[in-house]
Parts: sequence; C-alpha cells; structure tokens
Amino acid sequence: MSQRLTAKQREGVKNFRNVTGASEKVAIELLTQHRWNIEVAVDDFFTNPPEVEEDVDPKPIETIFTKYAGDNEFIEGDGLDSFFKDSNIDPTDVVTLVFAWHCNAKSLGEYTKDEILTGFKSLRCQSMADLKNKVNTMKAEIHDDKKFREFYMFLFSHAKNTDAKVLDLDMAVEIWKMTFKERFTFLDLWITFLKEEYKNCLLY
Repeated sequence: MSQRLTAKQREGVKNFRNVTGASEKVAIELLTQHRWNIEVAVDDFFTNPPEVEEDVDPKPIETIFTKYAGDNEFIEGDGLDSFFKDSNIDPTDVVTLVFAWHCNAKSLGEYTKDEILTGFKSLRCQSMADLKNKVNTMKAEIHDDKKFREFYMFLFSHAKNTDAKVLDLDMAVEIWKMTFKERFTFLDLWITFLKEEYKNCLLY
C-alpha cells in the first residue's frame, strides 16, 4: 500500500508512526482522512485512539517482569533502574510518569506484574524493543490537553502515600518540574511562592 504513495507521503507515514507507534495501515488512513496534515492526524490519533486489533500475548511480558523483578513481587530499585535503562527511558523525564499512568501503578518506584501487564497492553507492546519504540509516543501523548488532564489527575493519586489526603509539597514540586516545564512559563515563580507560603503539604 505504501508503494503507491509519493515520497513526501511515505515520509509523512514514517513521521506519524515514529510519534504514535501506530501501524502503517492506521497511519495512512488517518493521514488520508486529514489531507496529509501530520499535526492534525496525530492529534486525532491521541484524542480518538483506534481500537486494538489484537490482544497482546502476556507470556513475553511475564518473562520481562521476572527478568527485572527476580524473586521479588515488584520491579523496584536496581531492577527498575535496569528496566528503564534497557527501554531507553530517562528516569528524570516525564515519560517515566506517563509509563506509570499506562500501568495504572499504585505506588512510586515499583511495579507489580499486573501493572506491567496493564502498561504493556495499553501501549500495545510485548517486548522491550516495542517499549523503546513507544518512548516518543508517550512524550507526544500528553501534548493533547484532554490526555494531559487525565494524566495529571492520575499523578497526584499515584504520588500520595496510601490513604493520605494530602501530597507532600516537595513531591508535588518534583512532579511539576517534570510535567509543566514546557507548559507553564512562570513555574519557577510559582514554586518559590508555594515554598514560602506552604511549608509542609499541599491539599489535594
């Protein structure tokens, strides 16, 4: 199908797939629908994601979990560091939080087998190579305002201690630095104000 496209259209398909991780078929359908406007097509993809055509095989994902968790019930600590390194995910980048969102992870810095399965299925991955290819997709996904709101609401539940009604201010600041640095021009002033006015915690 792509052989019938012009060189410019083939480049558009390649760029669309790099951002979204979509199949060639989905890329061509959406780009054609939006008259080959990549920005509009990408926005439509994330606003109205296509249904998954096939279920992800859980067995390779379970093998991945065992590799990084060892005999533990969680991937955490050194295992999590290795997991992020092998998937080309920078632990200081917002994509770590986007991955946690896809996993619906309950706690910071650790992932159960079920959470890893949830994340890989949500991202339509069943290998570390697949996950590497989704890094740009995860970064681009939260550029959509609707997705970002869903992501942001998840974050504060994710970052709070179990059953806590408030979030530690220092933790909130670290989250804001990762998520708002490209969205909020006056972020540094906002953080300085909060640190001066609220010493202990931020109500949620």
